[in-house]
Amino acid sequence: MGGDFIIFDSFDAAFTQFSTVYNKVSGKVIGNGRFLKESKNYHLLFPFFLTVDAPANRYISVLEGYILRHYVNEASPFYQFLTNEDDLEAQYLVEMILDSLKQ
Repeated sequence: MGGDFIIFDSFDAAFTQFSTVYNKVSGKVIGNGRFLKESKNYHLLFPFFLTVDAPANRYISVLEGYILRHYVNEASPFYQFLTNEDDLEAQYLVEMILDSLKQ
């Protein structure tokens, strides 16, 4: 059985890329834009996701610290883990779970 959400990337007539989050249960697009971000608790842009655990509505990626830092705002609780050279060379598991997403 699949998950309730689909995240896909596309582009418009001017070839500007954007991402969309679609709820398969309600049949509605619940968000789209050039960047998807969370600015209340985590203060980060959602990175690209490499794999999905569909039944759990879980999206997963592994990113190097120097790439992840571009997605994390200084106000993020995760920013402290990306502040020195060793942090930037490490690999980080990033996951997003959409089961509590308000619509």
